Amino acid sequence: MVGAGRSGATNQVNVYAPNGSQRAGWPRLRAGDAGYAGSFIDHYLLPVIYPAGLTPQLQVVLGVAVIAINMVVYWRLWRRRRAI
Repeated sequence: MVGAGRSGATNQVNVYAPNGSQRAGWPRLRAGDAGYAGSFIDHYLLPVIYPAGLTPQLQVVLGVAVIAINMVVYWRLWRRRRAI
């Protein structure tokens, strides 16, 4: 009986975790809400990573900017460490 209690608690935690599974929208469905179609990643993360209007040219510019900033940060850290 102790094992059954543990698995029940584990299942409840997994139901509320937004991990992209089909059960993630279960509380909304029980409340009578429509929920959202697709996975958590499709609904919440992809619009942030790939916003509307993001062209391939803009992706290249942003990628080059990130690499340039990263190079400057590492160069400064390398210089500071050599000075010590």
